[in-house]
Amino acid sequence: MMVTVTGVDRVTVEGVRMRICVGAQPCTDFRVTRLPESESLSCGSVACSLAEPGRLQVTLPQKPARTVADLPVRVTASSRQGQREGAATMRFVAGKGPCGCDYSYADVALG
Repeated sequence: MMVTVTGVDRVTVEGVRMRICVGAQPCTDFRVTRLPESESLSCGSVACSLAEPGRLQVTLPQKPARTVADLPVRVTASSRQGQREGAATMRFVAGKGPCGCDYSYADVALG
């Protein structure tokens, strides 16, 4: 499951606490930190990357892609500057993409 979060730059990427919830599944909580030796980011045990400024791609633990289709996705980003939230719906794509496999994704814009 891939969740892309835009608007992260509005809460400053350094030290942001993220919470991503998909449907009724347990939420995933992590902290985004910039690695000092590079321009890359760390999200602890969660796989993430900065696709472009303000656009964070997060790969959540894999569930069968079809089982999460049409589930609501809620994202909360908190920092010293405040809290921003966004929501979207998980989409399912059958047998496409670089892997030629089924996958699910959501694009969430923080308000």
